[in-house]
Amino acid sequence: MISKIISGPELPIKMYDFPLVSTSQGIMAVGGWDDTNGRNKDEILQLKCQDVQEPNKCKWEEFPKKLDVARNAHVVIPLPASYEICNN
Repeated sequence: MISKIISGPELPIKMYDFPLVSTSQGIMAVGGWDDTNGRNKDEILQLKCQDVQEPNKCKWEEFPKKLDVARNAHVVIPLPASYEICNN
């Protein structure tokens, strides 16, 4: 069987060196280098889709939480909520 590659939505800015991670909240682009503004990013982008079968209906939205430290070329390891390791 031959798979067909379908492009998703473009990122809102030109950026690179960011990890894409699959979480219980969906697909996230975490931090990275913002080539549009020439800086490390602390923002997290979340891929939101009306219908996963129609990628043209997906868009990137800024997630409400941010990284404590802006960074690029890093690794993200998602942990389930049951790993409540931070006490705030």
